[in-house]
Amino acid sequence: MTQNLIKGTMVYQTSELGALQSGYVLDAGDMDKNGKAMLPARCVVGVPPAALEGHWQVWTGTEWTHVEDHRGEIWYEGANQVQIIELGAQAIDSLTKEAPVEPPQPEAPVEPVDPLTIPLSRKQLRKILLVEWQVGDTDIEAAIDQIQDATDKQLAMIDWQDSDEYNRSHELVASIATALGKDTAEIDRVWKLGVASPV
Repeated sequence: MTQNLIKGTMVYQTSELGALQSGYVLDAGDMDKNGKAMLPARCVVGVPPAALEGHWQVWTGTEWTHVEDHRGEIWYEGANQVQIIELGAQAIDSLTKEAPVEPPQPEAPVEPVDPLTIPLSRKQLRKILLVEWQVGDTDIEAAIDQIQDATDKQLAMIDWQDSDEYNRSHELVASIATALGKDTAEIDRVWKLGVASPV
């Protein structure tokens, strides 16, 4: 299309969809054989409106207008991120600006711990035996001394005197309790009290 233009006229280049791209000054390369300037493809003579925050200038074919501009923004389609690359409000149709909030996951049920599987420290065991059975170190060692086999007796004494903690299932516990006349139920009761006591 030829218009009554002259060299040096400022025109405005647009994209195929009419979005303003840049200003352009007509030069000798835009002159026809008759010396008249020609309007390059997708260029507009009319001055576009001033920029408006969140919008972009677009040539409709007859006039300039502002359209929403979300290009470069991250929106969400469900849990999926979508980077906007097109102009216009239609680019964000069915999308949400905020990331979806996932519902809190139910906490896994905490399995109860059998206190009889929890070891007692030497301090805990000595204290609970003293409080519940009025049994001290001398009584324990006397009970161990009742073991007939000399090697087993020495090993039991080492376990008693040198261990930092004791398991309910250790045979030493059963041996001492038996020597003290305590049955399994009573051992379990005292053990649970020991687990609940301060370390």
